[in-house]
Amino acid sequence: MTGLLPPQMAMLREWCLVPSLVRDYINGVFNRYPAGPARNPNSVQRGSVQFLSMYPGDPSTPGFPAYPNATRATSLNIPSIPSLPISWNNAQQLLKEIDPEFKFELTGVPSKRSIRLNNQVDEKVTPIWNTMAVIPGHVKEEIVLLGNHRDAWVLGAGDPTSGTAAVIEVVKAFGVLMKSGWRPLRTILIASWDAEEVSHLLTVADDSFLLIISF
Repeated sequence: MTGLLPPQMAMLREWCLVPSLVRDYINGVFNRYPAGPARNPNSVQRGSVQFLSMYPGDPSTPGFPAYPNATRATSLNIPSIPSLPISWNNAQQLLKEIDPEFKFELTGVPSKRSIRLNNQVDEKVTPIWNTMAVIPGHVKEEIVLLGNHRDAWVLGAGDPTSGTAAVIEVVKAFGVLMKSGWRPLRTILIASWDAEEVSHLLTVADDSFLLIISF
């Protein structure tokens, strides 16, 4: 294992265990769920470990839309070290294997016992579903994109449903305006897109003519 907490990343040989930020659990301001809004130490925060700093989107089509007939290349932004998210309670048990008196700092001394990781990854090309609507504007060459991703790792009450609810309310307001004869200056593209959690699978056009409003 290496590094200080937070953030803590535990590395053993050729794989990695990633607990959530410690401050999510030990912040004394709020009680832990279900007694309060702070993260429960048994919960696991899931997320993509893809190197989005290199490029977002489909790993096999860097810089291009991932159409069904797209030419696919070797993915360059996928980590070669298998990783698995774990809860803070599980992380503490592993850290105690290294030092029973662990105090958020590692000395580089390995544990006497080893850990076996079974990480099954399903890599395949599969369809995603994007829902879109357009309100034509007076200036058709300039587009305002209003939208939010729709997919979630689990149930999505906080993310993305909170943003989707905001988009729906704005769309309702646009409907009232359009019934009164209103027409926007710029064309408005309303979108509810899929696969954001995986790797930000939304292709965005040149921002010289596209203004993005994302919830």
